[in-house]
Amino acid sequence: MARYPLGSMVLLVMLIFWLFGLWRGVAQRLGITYPALVAATALWWLMALFDEMNASDNGIYLASTLLPLIFGMILWRQQPLSQWRFAVAVALVAFFGWVARFWVGLEPEGFYLNGHGALALLSALVATAILRDGRAVLIALLWGTVVAEVVSGSWLALTVGWRNITWGSGLAFDRVVLASFFSLPLSYLGDWLDRPLANWLGKKAEASNKQHSFEGARDDER
Repeated sequence: MARYPLGSMVLLVMLIFWLFGLWRGVAQRLGITYPALVAATALWWLMALFDEMNASDNGIYLASTLLPLIFGMILWRQQPLSQWRFAVAVALVAFFGWVARFWVGLEPEGFYLNGHGALALLSALVATAILRDGRAVLIALLWGTVVAEVVSGSWLALTVGWRNITWGSGLAFDRVVLASFFSLPLSYLGDWLDRPLANWLGKKAEASNKQHSFEGARDDER
């Protein structure tokens, strides 16, 4: 088990669900094949174990920095996103990651009580509220975490010394996994809430069109 096991346990549970054919809708929602989703989840979980075996105070945590970057690029290549809302979502996720690293700290004890769990949920909630699309939300969470860890690690390297540079952490891995997990039900909830709103807006537009048509007909009669 990885040094910080929460994210590893969540990924393992998700992997078991996906191996038994559950949550196939997640793959469709992300626009990737089901085997690719299972393989990516398994690789991410295995990299957490590799980070544990290669535990060091210096270097890069593959499971919390490198793999999220790669997975985000793969999802991005399938349908590039150029909306400004995506940039805002990434920036906000990165900000929450920065707060988690510098304000909450890197102590693994009390993950939920000390604020890391709340920041993971807040990141997923904000990204989902801004983007709604499940694939875009996941990319924002992955890349936002990478930006936060690289910027934070580089800043510490400049102030403390490059010998102490660390891009990523076990807690960053936990946060990005948990935020990705939270984004799944939140995106479905957003779709569920959008349907009545879309129906209401559609009825309002239809009523407005009928009113304009009626007024136009009266003008023609005059």
